[in-house]
Amino acid sequence: MNIRDVIYSTLKNDSVVGPAVLSGSIYKICPIPFVQQYTAPYITYQQIGEPIGNVPQAKIPRFQISVFHTTAVLADSLAESVRLAMMGINGDYTGISVAYAQFENKIELYEELAKINYFVLDYRILYKES
Repeated sequence: MNIRDVIYSTLKNDSVVGPAVLSGSIYKICPIPFVQQYTAPYITYQQIGEPIGNVPQAKIPRFQISVFHTTAVLADSLAESVRLAMMGINGDYTGISVAYAQFENKIELYEELAKINYFVLDYRILYKES
């Protein structure tokens, strides 16, 4: 398991976020390079910064999670659920130990061409690979 798998698993298994983006048997949560042609609501994530910090053998990269929905109110509500889910991203996973996900920023955006509302959430995640 890697840190991207941990993010996916955390969001998919959250009791609010998972069902909100479930379409049939597909969870509409994916890393940016593999974005599908999903209809809202859906979630994307990507690493946007290199690991920083002075913690031995630990990594603290910056990640961005984007939450898309049909209205600003629904996008904001789902973004808040994502924020709460990410607060619980700590502990030991297969091959990785996560200390915390520090929330840093939230930006509201609207894509005129696609007519879609979304929020971008930025995090620093401290973890060690075993």
